[in-house]
Amino acid sequence: MDRMQERPDAVATFLSAALHDLVGPVNQVRALFELLQGQLDLDPNSETGLFARHLKEAITRLGSRADSLRLYVTVLGEANPMRAIDLNAILTASIATADRAETKAAVVSEALPVVRGDASQLTFLFRELIDNALKFQRPQDPQVCITVTSIGSEWQFAITDNGIGIEANKRELIFRAFHRLNGDEYPGVGMGLTICSRIVERHGGRMWVEDSKRGPGSTFHFTLPRLSRDEGSIDPTGSGLR
Repeated sequence: MDRMQERPDAVATFLSAALHDLVGPVNQVRALFELLQGQLDLDPNSETGLFARHLKEAITRLGSRADSLRLYVTVLGEANPMRAIDLNAILTASIATADRAETKAAVVSEALPVVRGDASQLTFLFRELIDNALKFQRPQDPQVCITVTSIGSEWQFAITDNGIGIEANKRELIFRAFHRLNGDEYPGVGMGLTICSRIVERHGGRMWVEDSKRGPGSTFHFTLPRLSRDEGSIDPTGSGLR
């Protein structure tokens, strides 16, 4: 396993092959179950109907796990070359695709720096952290604030919300694959923050979460190395200011 950890391409290849072998049977079981359920016309209040409902829930969870692993492979397995990226353009794209329709939350940000990175992965990182901040909001006046500080050879980013917050003894758990703190109360399968932490690690940074210093809510921090003077020009896919 240590050798596989030293070769991300080998891990991605393994997961891709495993997914191929997993998704087919899951889809077959789902289709057969729906066909059987339609033919039997089960009473949902009967014992057999209860068993059928539990079986359907288990099939749905298994399908969600497969979808999450597919996302993991897609985002991390198809890595692009690192180049100079303007994070202002990355943020603009992330906000445009973030799920804000129901909350109508305000997302404000300081001007962001240029870093060396993978544009598609950094877009996923910002979009997922913004979506996560919006998902766990309180209904009154939801806000997301993005700041950045230069510390030595790194940029330290902070994405702060005024949501429900995270208990101190559970902050490490949220970065584990498939771990969900709030059960079925909120949608998701517990993979987004795992992918985010892997993206930050691939870019030479680290990621953690703290209580918001602005009041209720949480602040997700992550670091990225500062761009050296001789590290090329800005990627056109990540250029432009908001």
